[in-house]
Amino acid sequence: MTTPGSPFQPAVEEYVSAIETHLRARRGVEHILSPRDFPRPEIRPAPPVETIPLSEVESLLASLLDQLEKVRPARGLSFEPPLRKIREVQDLLAVAARPNWEYVRSKLREIDDDVSAAVLSAFSADQLEDFRAEAARAIERHRGRIDDAALEDAKTRFTLQRAREKLGLPRVSLV
Repeated sequence: MTTPGSPFQPAVEEYVSAIETHLRARRGVEHILSPRDFPRPEIRPAPPVETIPLSEVESLLASLLDQLEKVRPARGLSFEPPLRKIREVQDLLAVAARPNWEYVRSKLREIDDDVSAAVLSAFSADQLEDFRAEAARAIERHRGRIDDAALEDAKTRFTLQRAREKLGLPRVSLV
């Protein structure tokens, strides 16, 4: 609190007196506050240590980069993977002893979103239709129990997952 004789001391005493008066009125007994009634603020805790080691994130990114470099899109289609973003995060992790994990997570989510958007352009229309047909068969048993919008969402996610699996593209985002 404050040291004796400081200009804030009377204000603090008035504040403590008001609390004591309030407690006396509520509880019906005399109540005198002591320093134990005013817990000292704790030292700000350290941020939690990330549960995934940097080496694992680095190896996932390296694996994704290797797989993306092997992808050859179907004839007449372009494939624009987020290679620049992957290298940016790799460079960050290479130099940072304790990276800003919130930033790293957001970049990894962006990479996953970009890979997901690009991966569908690496397949021909026939291949995509095969993935969609497989997804339709997989969700058919749920029709009638789950609304159609949720089924369509599941079908889209299934198609995307199958496309990533076919190319061997791992997910890198940390939830």
